[in-house]
Amino acid sequence: MTTSRLIRKYRRAADITQAQLAAVLGCSPQKISHMERGYTAINAAELPRIARALGVQPADLVPVIRLDGAG
Repeated sequence: MTTSRLIRKYRRAADITQAQLAAVLGCSPQKISHMERGYTAINAAELPRIARALGVQPADLVPVIRLDGAG
């Protein structure tokens, strides 16, 4: 799962709209939409703020990469 999809997953789990998340982060709802759809790159420096707003740890927004080739 990508960071974009993880952000959407945790936002929905927290029952927060894109507009609400945007207000907390000080950006537009369109930016949140673009981030969640992978149209806008997510800077690693933004992850702690996004995670805090969603009530998760920054590591929760980073996909797990398996090096052994398994799914």
